[in-house]
Amino acid sequence: MKVLLAVTGGIASYKAYELVRLFKKNGHEVKVIMTHSASEFVNRRTFEVLTEQPVYIDTFEEESTAYINHIELGKWCDTFIIAPATMNTIAKLATGLADNMVTNVAFALDPTVKKYIAPAMNVNMYNHPRTEQNIKVLIEDGYQLIRPGSGFLACGVVDTGRLEDVEVIYNTVIQSDIPINQPLLNKQVIITAGPTLERIDPVRFLSNHSSGKMGLSMAKACERLGAKVTFVVGPNQLEIPSSFNAIHVESTHDMYKAVMTHIDSMDIFIGASAVSDYTVDQSEHKIKKSDGELVLKLKRTEDILKTVGEQKKTGQTVIGFAAESQSLETYAMKKLNTKHADFIIGNYINQDDSGFKSDTNEVIVYSHNHPPYPIQSNHKDQVAIDIMNFIVGE
Repeated sequence: MKVLLAVTGGIASYKAYELVRLFKKNGHEVKVIMTHSASEFVNRRTFEVLTEQPVYIDTFEEESTAYINHIELGKWCDTFIIAPATMNTIAKLATGLADNMVTNVAFALDPTVKKYIAPAMNVNMYNHPRTEQNIKVLIEDGYQLIRPGSGFLACGVVDTGRLEDVEVIYNTVIQSDIPINQPLLNKQVIITAGPTLERIDPVRFLSNHSSGKMGLSMAKACERLGAKVTFVVGPNQLEIPSSFNAIHVESTHDMYKAVMTHIDSMDIFIGASAVSDYTVDQSEHKIKKSDGELVLKLKRTEDILKTVGEQKKTGQTVIGFAAESQSLETYAMKKLNTKHADFIIGNYINQDDSGFKSDTNEVIVYSHNHPPYPIQSNHKDQVAIDIMNFIVGE
């Protein structure tokens, strides 16, 4: 999800920090825009650190003449949230007044963007007939209202008008993004992701460049379609949703044991990890440097995908990945057959827009019952959605 958070000026503005953190923690992209009034309450730099993106306050704050911020941001996002939304901003939007960054972007949004307003203000201001009328206009314009909660307000009274809890705002947006049709509802999905690490001694190890990003995207796509996700992941720096049953492992053997523990209850297995094919007998102490060559005796590790494929039962689906630098179709089809998989997702790892550490990917889905199905380059989250939509539609 690409979230554009608009922060307007009020005492509740500081809660937007936590809202950004929640979206980022669960793997969503976030950008922030602010009104000048908001900058009286919260710090632009803090949002830039939290989002790892520039924050825009001035409508005419352009990086170049070829990039018009309020237009491009409106194209970029798929979700637009105004939190907190002040009485002033709500009135401007309802009457068509575009005089700051937030209101300009709001009117430049693509029609497909999901829009939310989370008001926060004094109870009398919120209950004022004009505010009620303005909110009604925004709802008619496609905004979803996240009503304010009750509590202690800045004016010293306990009443309605407090910005709704950020967890409630987050969950409201997430639930609205879930498709009505969930073909994987309550299905058990096991997904492996990331690298594995084989220790040579207390200092050195064998591993690879896998980031686990594609595996995480596959897990989020499955959960979006209703699945219950068991996420078996090697060493990583990912923000893993708390809704996953996350199992952290280090070696290929650790990953193998975790998968086999859960395999009988699975409906779908997705092997998206880049496991180490070889391991070594670990030295108890650091191997000291010498003038001669060091020879390591490598031993094969367990073949997780092949084992799962050989043991799959009727009704279970096995999906693997083939990350190749050449002859993709040849190796992917070979893997499809030798691993007893139902689908192999193939991609080239030596392209700039795909591979281990990239945020984007371009893949081809191989199966026994369908010609190779290409999925064009896109953010890994969207590629994963496209993969799963194709697979569940088979």
